Amino acid sequence: MQKRLLILLTIIVIAIPSLRAQNENDSLYCNLTYSNGICQKTLAVTYLSYGKNPIGYESTDKEVAKIKEKLKYRPHSALSFLYKGQKYYISLNNECAPNNLSKGDKVEVNITFYNDIKQPNKEKYPFAIISSIKPLKDQAPSDTCSSYEFVETNDSTIELRVSINGLTTKADYSKFNGESFLPSYRGRYKDCLIFMRGYGQYYRLLTIFQVIDGKIQRDDYEHTMCMNPKNGKESYLFFYGEQPIKMVYNFKTSETKFVELRHPEKYRSLKGKDIESCNNKFYPVE
Repeated sequence: MQKRLLILLTIIVIAIPSLRAQNENDSLYCNLTYSNGICQKTLAVTYLSYGKNPIGYESTDKEVAKIKEKLKYRPHSALSFLYKGQKYYISLNNECAPNNLSKGDKVEVNITFYNDIKQPNKEKYPFAIISSIKPLKDQAPSDTCSSYEFVETNDSTIELRVSINGLTTKADYSKFNGESFLPSYRGRYKDCLIFMRGYGQYYRLLTIFQVIDGKIQRDDYEHTMCMNPKNGKESYLFFYGEQPIKMVYNFKTSETKFVELRHPEKYRSLKGKDIESCNNKFYPVE
């Protein structure tokens, strides 16, 4: 009997660190990499509830004061959700509201982490706030742990370092006379991270990082834009595997939307080609 008890205790002692390591790897706070003190993640989660922000804003806590100074406002509410089996309650941007959501709905949240501010009452974690919520009713969510950062490696080179589900890659960008022309982050589609650079009024370079066959693949899509885009919006085309995706960017609101295009065979001839984009239609550049 004593021998069996000793074996059981030994198994428990060995198992506890393994479980703890697994929980840490599955955590919302895994693989955080920062650019200028900020890390952004876009994750598929399960909505639980919406309530009052737990941070006591009348408190004299130093971290609370830092939050007020950084955000320039007081987050009044917070979102409760499940991510990889763990429950979280994260502050919510005041301009972001979970309208028409029910417990158990799948949603996509964009979360910003600050490495110079700690979460009040949980000081081992950085402060985080949700900046957007999007329902995932018509597509299967992907639990993607992704991030990016720009790192100046020397006087003439800046690296864009991309991490998706533990995989990493990098892209180099040059500096000329102390200036660099870095791409801007435009959002995430499933496990793709999307960046864009614009040269002049009519040229856009869309850069897509996506996981294919266990590696991060980079694809560039050159677009020539037409004059006077409608409603301050521009449309771009890229491929998620063999599926053509239309990406619509609104310059007035900085919102990005994605549409899976029907009849993929109509667009496959554009794969790997320079693309002309005009009023939501795509043509090969002649």
